[in-house]
Amino acid sequence: MKNINLSKNSISKKMGLAIGKKLRDCSGHIQWIDLTQNDFDCDPSTVKTIIGGYRRQISLIHAGIAVKGEQAREVMQLVKASKNHGVPPNYGFSLNIRNSTISREGGNMLCKILQHHDYYLTALNLKFCFLSFEHIQSISSALRTNKTLVKLDLSNNGMKHFTARYFLDAMLINEHLKIVNFHGNLLDDQFAFDLADMLSKNTVLHTVDIS
Repeated sequence: MKNINLSKNSISKKMGLAIGKKLRDCSGHIQWIDLTQNDFDCDPSTVKTIIGGYRRQISLIHAGIAVKGEQAREVMQLVKASKNHGVPPNYGFSLNIRNSTISREGGNMLCKILQHHDYYLTALNLKFCFLSFEHIQSISSALRTNKTLVKLDLSNNGMKHFTARYFLDAMLINEHLKIVNFHGNLLDDQFAFDLADMLSKNTVLHTVDIS
């Protein structure tokens, strides 16, 4: 079995721990696994065990898990591990950490990944992460030079025009991002005008959701 999607399954902490231990005890060849939106979301011991299991999957190209605090940095290191394991770059790595609380260290690690093309992160889901202003500034700055990310989900982050504008400015420079999701943010008409202006200059970006 290479692909496992157990998101939105109301999995308990006890079951989450069992899944993590199973993944950790057998270094298999799972490529795609998502455990977001379960009852154990952000539980430190459960998440630690699951991340440990993810690290054992040498062919992993997609990981999904909700984390909190310092564990944000640990889950970011899964992308680094994909580089070390020699995963073919044409696959890239997709990371889903929706519903997470990202620490300063986790944000710094994410920016490092975005700025260093060897990591080859191609898709990133930050839905419901309620990014801090510091995170928004640093991530948008990293996007200016990123050459690997194709899909970015920033939906439901409580962003207003002033903060979301940082990402629009980055997209004026970024020539690789193709899909961006701003759904569920607190955006106004001015943001729509600014987005239209950016799209007139960006010939790569083809899907933007501001609903």
